[in-house]
Amino acid sequence: MAKWDYTLDKGRELRELINEQKQTVEQVILINKKLVECIDEIRLIVTPDILDSYEDEIDELLGNLEMSLPDIDNEDNDYEEIEEEINFSLSEFYDLCDSLRIWIEM
Repeated sequence: MAKWDYTLDKGRELRELINEQKQTVEQVILINKKLVECIDEIRLIVTPDILDSYEDEIDELLGNLEMSLPDIDNEDNDYEEIEEEINFSLSEFYDLCDSLRIWIEM
């Protein structure tokens, strides 16, 4: 079993949003925003020397989240495409947490 060095408290809220399994653009927006909050928490809990080596990866993930944030007022939103983008970001986020040895609350 893996040893975790940190615990991400906001991860519980992220998991709850994901587990709601609402397939709406609004839900994707909530998950996107919670991911940004989780990344902000990572920057607070991980020691600076370790965080420095992951800063490019974190910035790239934040950029992807910003670019993929759907416009709630756009009636032409393609949910499948939006879902694919958030799933990619979630995968990248979980990989980052594994690399940094961060436990995501359940």
